[in-house]
Amino acid sequence: MDLGRSLATVKERRGWLPRPGTGLPIEFAPSDEIERYRGIVSRIITDVLEYDPEDIFITDGSSLWDFSYAGDSIETLRKRVSKTFNVDISHIESGNIAEIARYIAETKGR
Repeated sequence: MDLGRSLATVKERRGWLPRPGTGLPIEFAPSDEIERYRGIVSRIITDVLEYDPEDIFITDGSSLWDFSYAGDSIETLRKRVSKTFNVDISHIESGNIAEIARYIAETKGR
């Protein structure tokens, strides 16, 4: 079924069409891993990304790539992680922050 017919069907049933973007709840991505390693993630946010942890929202899907637009290359951010935590994360190509935090915790026994 094409969009035009779908919209016509909805309008016929309801008598009106909802305004785009309304009626559906906002659904956030999970942040279980971020919460599990909250202390490490806070240091990544503060010392690596140079943000206040209260000013940004990070989920299990967030990566260093999401923050490389701010002028720092992904390589610069990786070097900051290495310097801050004394670990090599070059093998974590995705730059996923939850994965990096888990690796730091496992490596450092935290």
